[in-house]
Amino acid sequence: VGWTNDGKRLLSYDQKSRGYFWNNLEDYTAVDLKSTLKKLKIPFDPKIDAFIVDAEDSQKLLLKSAGKLRLLDLLKLRESVLDTSKSFGAVGVSRFWIGWTVKDSGTGTSELVLYDKFLRTKKAAGLGLRGKTEEIRLMKDGNVLVLQDSGDLLIYDPAKERLNPIASDARLFAI
Repeated sequence: VGWTNDGKRLLSYDQKSRGYFWNNLEDYTAVDLKSTLKKLKIPFDPKIDAFIVDAEDSQKLLLKSAGKLRLLDLLKLRESVLDTSKSFGAVGVSRFWIGWTVKDSGTGTSELVLYDKFLRTKKAAGLGLRGKTEEIRLMKDGNVLVLQDSGDLLIYDPAKERLNPIASDARLFAI
């Protein structure tokens, strides 16, 4: 499902048990995330909830569910609720930031939200993105790439609070 950039952790999914495991590739052990979530008293439905690996941090995972986006510290067995919404879109993670979109069903737009991992603050970008956000990538320079279901590929510069189009018929991209 995902792994950390240092090659020390791997998130895997076992179809038979319908369980997620956080594998330590250094000592070949695995943590059953279902039991970890029980200890934290967090409900989990594998049909609608999803784990997202923070590739830069081998002790943390994100959990996107129907109502909350959580940052899980698996070493300290703690959770931080980053946001609450009934409709989360794409989620992206970088060394310094976590970014996600929240869909507003009334307007049909999505809002980009950025969370500073070190300051522990979040800020809505105020963009009102039309349609569904398919993918978010946070770049090393701090910019954010956003791919919409319409094919619009956009780059957002948080420092300048500026959104610029890159392509109008994109389906995939790589950085």
